[in-house]
Amino acid sequence: MKLCEKQSKSYFKREEFACSCGCGFNAVDIELLAVLTDLREHFGKPVYIKNHTNRCKQHNERIRICVKHGCFYGDNCKICGSHGEQRSSKKSQHMNGIASDPTVKDVSSELVYKYLDSKYPHKYGIGLYDTWVHIDVREKRVRWDKREAHDED
Repeated sequence: MKLCEKQSKSYFKREEFACSCGCGFNAVDIELLAVLTDLREHFGKPVYIKNHTNRCKQHNERIRICVKHGCFYGDNCKICGSHGEQRSSKKSQHMNGIASDPTVKDVSSELVYKYLDSKYPHKYGIGLYDTWVHIDVREKRVRWDKREAHDED
C-alpha cells in the first residue's frame, strides 16, 4: 500500500481517510486515491468521504449499518433508532485501506455507481446504497445493490 502525498493534497485531506474511532489508522492505497481523484475530475464537483475510508478491526466489529438512512453507528441509528439492521462485513475492504464510501456533491449515488461501473467494468468492488456508493480496489469484479427499494436486474 502506497500513498502519494501530492495526489492526496489535491482534493482530499489525510484525516478523511482515518478510522473514525481515533486509533490513528489512516493508510490509503494509491490506486484507491486515483479512483477518488478520477471521480472528482469527471464530475467536476467535490467528493466527500462518507464514514471514513479506513477501519481498524475493533471499530469494524462495532459498526452497524442502517441501510434505510445510510448511516453507520455503534448503538442506534440517529434518525429511526433502529439497532443493527446490518453489521459491517468481517472481511471489509475498509480494514485493508483499499475501500471508500464516496459521495459527490449534487450527484445521485446511482449516477456515481453507473459511472464507476462503466469506467471499471472488469475489476473492483462497487456497491450501490441509497445515499452513497462503496468502491474498493480489489482485483476481482464484484457488484451489489443495497438500496432500500430497487428492481433486480
